[in-house]
Amino acid sequence: MPSRRRLRCGAVTLSGGDVLIVGGDRGSASSPTPSNQTVLYNPTSGTFSSGPALNNPRAFATVTALSNGDVLVAGGVTTGGAVLTSAELFHAASGTITLTAGSMQVGRSNAVAALLGSGKVLVAGGDDAAGNALSDAELFDPGAGTSP
Repeated sequence: MPSRRRLRCGAVTLSGGDVLIVGGDRGSASSPTPSNQTVLYNPTSGTFSSGPALNNPRAFATVTALSNGDVLVAGGVTTGGAVLTSAELFHAASGTITLTAGSMQVGRSNAVAALLGSGKVLVAGGDDAAGNALSDAELFDPGAGTSP
C-alpha cells in the first residue's frame, strides 16, 4: 500500500486491468502540497508499485483513459496554488509520461473530462486561477497530440 496519504488525486483503470493513481495532494487545506507521483495498483496481486513521475505536480486534475490505452492527465493545481494549462500523457505500453504538444486555453482545476466516440476528450468546467467557476469546454485530440 502507498505509504503517504493522498487527497484530490485521480485514478483510472488501464486496459490491462491495473489502476493508475495520479498526483494528488499530500498536504492539508491550509498547506497544500501537490504531488508528481503516480502509483500503479494490480488488483490481481493486490500490490502497489511506483509509476513514472509527472512533469508537473498536480492535484484536482482530470484523468481520462484513451481508446489507444494511454491516459490523458489535464489541468489541476500545482505547487504554490497555480492552476495548470498543461496536460500530460501516460503511455501505457512504455510506462512513460510526456507533456502534450499544446496547452489548454484556460487553466482548469476541478474540471471534468469525458472520452467521446470520436476518440477526442472533452474537458469542461472547473475553476480558473481566481477560483471562479468556468462555463466553457475544450477538446483534446490524441491523434494530433494536441492538448485540450
